[in-house]
Amino acid sequence: MNDLGLAGLSVFGVLKFGFVLVFALYVVFAIVVVRQVNLMGETLKIGLDKILRVVSLLHFALVATLFLLALVVL
Repeated sequence: MNDLGLAGLSVFGVLKFGFVLVFALYVVFAIVVVRQVNLMGETLKIGLDKILRVVSLLHFALVATLFLLALVVL
């Protein structure tokens, strides 16, 4: 049931690879968010730019941590 018959791949192995791939894409998205927030902060001089930068960096740190955790657990 779990064997696909293709080079010993299992359904759970394919799902694990899919989850790790999606997490990797989300890490790239988080990097883009940090970059865009930094560009916005340089362009628009408003009082919220420092707070938004901190939030975007915290978001990236959380995403990177979850990605590493997914690599270890899966």
